[in-house]
Amino acid sequence: MYIVKLMLFLLLSRCSCLPRAVKSISPQAFFDQPVAAKKEQCPFDRALNSGYEYKEQIRPCCGLPDQKESLHISPRSGAMDFRWPTTPSSLREVAKESMIPEAHKLSLGIMSMLERRGCKHLEPWTLEKAHSLWETDSRCCLRLLHYPPMPINDRNTKQVPGNVHWRAAPHTDFTCLSLLFQREGEGGLECRANPRSTAGASSDAKWLPVHPVHGGIAVNIGGMLSHWSGGHLYSNLHRVRMPRDEECSKSRYSIGSALCPFLQLIFKYVGIR
Repeated sequence: MYIVKLMLFLLLSRCSCLPRAVKSISPQAFFDQPVAAKKEQCPFDRALNSGYEYKEQIRPCCGLPDQKESLHISPRSGAMDFRWPTTPSSLREVAKESMIPEAHKLSLGIMSMLERRGCKHLEPWTLEKAHSLWETDSRCCLRLLHYPPMPINDRNTKQVPGNVHWRAAPHTDFTCLSLLFQREGEGGLECRANPRSTAGASSDAKWLPVHPVHGGIAVNIGGMLSHWSGGHLYSNLHRVRMPRDEECSKSRYSIGSALCPFLQLIFKYVGIR
């Protein structure tokens, strides 16, 4: 059983699904390796959206790289060939057999619920049928994320006007739906209502923290689901702020699961208003 609480994000609390997979996938064991070793094991391919990136993602809003590293695991036919990490050796099996299919199943259930309320013009189960795993046109993705510690002085130099960095700069998700698994005690995620919404357009709109909750999963609606709903559902802004003084010596880890429809549907619906 889980309880759904409506915020700018959806928060699934008291969630009994996926805890074993989340604990078993062990992103820290992978990220503790030298950068060169991670790049050698998991060379990044932008066209396949798979492999390892180190401080390379740049958001349009600031033009500066996010202060993070990430491993993109794309459950698409051939996308992970020669890109699975060898350390930890268990990561491949846990991701393929547990984390990816279980997160996918949960995501489809949530999306179908939202489809019934926000996409009434669609035939039932239209969006569920549009998502697949390990096929040629699959576009879903699992991301292991690490925000490394940084000296306070380094943090300060990255916060001066004209050089303002973020651990993850403000953005909305392109996909249909995202699940985010956070670690307790590792805060920093913040969200804000979409500026196109009534709440987001208000001068009272503020950035609010999305605190990690024991057994909880943060859920965010993406741009594609917002598009298919005709604007009834909004993709909200979110970011990961830079660490506070007491957080600078600590890492922040999270796991993101993105639900994205197969390629033909992306082409079929793009540009529709």
